Amino acid sequence: MRATRLLHKHDPSAIALYNCTLDLSQGVRRLGELERWIAENLTADLRVERLAERVGMSPRNFARRYTETRKRTPTSAVDALRVEAARRALEENDDRINEIAERCGFTDEERTRNAFCAAAAARTLASKAAVKKTAALRRFPSIF
Repeated sequence: MRATRLLHKHDPSAIALYNCTLDLSQGVRRLGELERWIAENLTADLRVERLAERVGMSPRNFARRYTETRKRTPTSAVDALRVEAARRALEENDDRINEIAERCGFTDEERTRNAFCAAAAARTLASKAAVKKTAALRRFPSIF
């Protein structure tokens, strides 16, 4: 509070920046806590509306802020967490795929397949980009 008064006293525009920075850091912390909760509750209702309620934001603002800070949509983040959990379960035990998918929060076979395909495509694109960058570094090392 005292720092706020000092900032305001010397520069009125600094108070807005100070408050904005506090809001952003608190928002990032809340998103981190939310992601941990999601990973522990993959079978819960994880629609954007429910996630927004959990962090005390409107769905629109939550989706916008989440995408700005995490560089992906809340839905794709939930899918990525579910895919990772399912991948680990497939490696660690001999349960049927449908059982694992259900435990990881996938509602049907098609949704599971689409999420796995999207994750595989993203990894492939990331690998291709890394290969292209490495090739460019070899050809033009002085540029980078």
